[in-house]
Amino acid sequence: MKNLAPWWIRIPVVFFIILGLMEYFIDSGDKPAFLTYPVTQVFLLLVLLILVGIELILKSIENVLFQTLSIEAQERYLDAKSKGWEWKWGKRMYNKLLGSKPIEEEG
Repeated sequence: MKNLAPWWIRIPVVFFIILGLMEYFIDSGDKPAFLTYPVTQVFLLLVLLILVGIELILKSIENVLFQTLSIEAQERYLDAKSKGWEWKWGKRMYNKLLGSKPIEEEG
């Protein structure tokens, strides 16, 4: 399973998106909606618990699937997971922005 972002980034981002949408759609005047309407705090707590629960379920499914793999497949999976992000496009863009050329080509 390939994730675009780790869980510690995904959960707060989704939570704050839901919080922002809630603030946008609930007209509470000058004060934030979660201060004006206390029931929204319960809703936000429920959303946070659901997000954490979803992440825990996904990690447990990933663990069960990992245990069912053969030894060779487990090694390949761990190798692929340990590689991490290489940012190839970022390195290419950085080299383009530098515009450095060998001394022989300049001039």
